[in-house]
Amino acid sequence: MDARYNKLNLIQRIQKISNYKKRIQVCNQDALDFIHDVVAPLPSNTLIYFDPPYFQKGQQLYVNHYDPSDHALLRDVISNDEKHQWVLTYDNMPEILDLYSNYRLYRYTLTYSVANKGHGSELMFFSPNCVIPEKIELAIS
Repeated sequence: MDARYNKLNLIQRIQKISNYKKRIQVCNQDALDFIHDVVAPLPSNTLIYFDPPYFQKGQQLYVNHYDPSDHALLRDVISNDEKHQWVLTYDNMPEILDLYSNYRLYRYTLTYSVANKGHGSELMFFSPNCVIPEKIELAIS
């Protein structure tokens, strides 16, 4: 871990996050179930992070992958949530850019694991009411 990450920096980040541990909830549910069961009753000052299965390689990476209609349904459901702020990440695919063309977008590159050397382009979308740090330069799509 030292070879890839700054150990001291990681420790400091984890300690900072631990200050909010009573306010953080991690769930492992399908997004639609999660929205219905967990998100709906949450207060409006809640930030939700959605990490759905990749569009392109979902079948290869996940037991419970989405087909194109599932991705569209997720978009429809979160689009109807005007109460909460949300952030959504996806692989950089034209189909996803099309689905979320009405939302603010941030493109970024990830470096995959040391064993699987490579880079991937990803997309981050924000709900209309989401406050975005000034450091993030949004892409104009």
